[in-house]
Amino acid sequence: MHYIPKKMGKLTIATELNNKLVNKIIKDKKTCVFVSPHLDDAVLSAGDLIQYLAKKTKVVVITVFTEASRKPYTFFTKRFVSLCGYRNTDEFFSKRKQEDLNIFNDLSIKYHHLGFIDAAWRKKENPGYLTRLIGRLIPEFLHIYPIYRVNIQSNRIARADKNIINAIVAKLSEIVNSEEDYYIFCPLAVNTHIDHVITREAVRRNFKNATFWTDFPYSQFRNVRPNLDHKDLKEVLGWENDTATKRNMIMAYESQVNLLFPGGNIELKPEFYYEER
Repeated sequence: MHYIPKKMGKLTIATELNNKLVNKIIKDKKTCVFVSPHLDDAVLSAGDLIQYLAKKTKVVVITVFTEASRKPYTFFTKRFVSLCGYRNTDEFFSKRKQEDLNIFNDLSIKYHHLGFIDAAWRKKENPGYLTRLIGRLIPEFLHIYPIYRVNIQSNRIARADKNIINAIVAKLSEIVNSEEDYYIFCPLAVNTHIDHVITREAVRRNFKNATFWTDFPYSQFRNVRPNLDHKDLKEVLGWENDTATKRNMIMAYESQVNLLFPGGNIELKPEFYYEER
């Protein structure tokens, strides 16, 4: 997650909270796998459910995009790291991974960092000579997604990223398929971040019966319709159990929280989960 807030109308959702899915998970004692795009997304969007299930059954959190590339960096990434209060990208990512480790160790949750490069830092594999030459002066020319609001929030996977889903699936499969039986959760990724879209597609195309969470805080500022490829989804869970604990978990991501929630003002809403019909 490297969301820079933008003021928009708030989304309001009315639904009857239910816990049929949670009761079934606890009864079956199946492993719950949460596949997170970045080093805070699972907690931001599903932290309440995660901490609850961790007391009842085995929970595994797998984070896909956990690294940056080498220099040179784009204007956006340099500005973003600075806004988060860090002098350089290495220091920033080191801090983020340590935060993840601290939170999930405290909850006795098993976690994995897959080591893929975050979209904002992801570069073209084999740029041409002219691109490399220009890229020395303007690093944006070397990057797959050079501009945040134009590229990273486009919801369109770039042609240069066409093989990344298969690479992610290969790593996910090594972890997920080692479980005898499981429930798998991933982002709904509607009007969000391209890494969220890639994560969702890696899960839904290759693992059965995925459950999608509504991406927070994007869902606070953008109109999210629960559909994928014009295919309606059914709501299977509206969850709100321990918002105080979830707030503490979010606050533990010190590298992100001041930018995401200035003044520590976190307006938490119930977590909503969907499945394909």
